[in-house]
Amino acid sequence: MSSAARSLWHQRLAWLLLMYAGAAGMAVAELSLTRPPILTYGFAYAFGCGIVMTCVKDSALRGRPMPYSWRWQVGMLWPIAVWIVAWRARRWWGLLWVAVHGFMIAVVFFVTAICYGLAMGLIF
Repeated sequence: MSSAARSLWHQRLAWLLLMYAGAAGMAVAELSLTRPPILTYGFAYAFGCGIVMTCVKDSALRGRPMPYSWRWQVGMLWPIAVWIVAWRARRWWGLLWVAVHGFMIAVVFFVTAICYGLAMGLIF
């Protein structure tokens, strides 16, 4: 693996981790009793940035870089655009990649919500 590919791989991993952290943060923000809007919007923004930049780095890593002008469209229409960008970069494996990460994000969200609810006495 070349140093450029290794760098892209590490960057993609970092953006994926931000995406998962944003999902966990949104779960905590939703169950927070005070629920400051800056916290909720901040985690949602981090989640969105993680999605867009993961798509950018993954498509560049696969040799089909996403045009710079697509980034705001992916950010605004990410539930649909992520599938299109993944298809463009990886074909069928891209759709599987998005589905697996989508499932894992849902698991992280719900496990974080349950753990936070148990810790704060909101559940049981």
